[in-house]
Amino acid sequence: MISTPFNPFPELRTEGLLLRKISINDADDFFDMRSDMEVMKYIQRPIHQSIDDSKKLIETGKSKMSNKKYHEAIQDFTNAIE
Repeated sequence: MISTPFNPFPELRTEGLLLRKISINDADDFFDMRSDMEVMKYIQRPIHQSIDDSKKLIETGKSKMSNKKYHEAIQDFTNAIE
């Protein structure tokens, strides 16, 4: 992670993507990623066994945000149902 002076963390939009601060609402998607063996072979972190593992990691990230270290979420909304 990098240290940045953003307060509050900005949202950056393109035509199809949104870079934003991660939230507890991302827990399901985060769990899908962090519990997938194929994905995790590239990320050297523990595999999540439950949604609670993902929620704990998100909460840890939120506390680091207060120390000006950020976890970002990239949201693809090109195929989103409106």
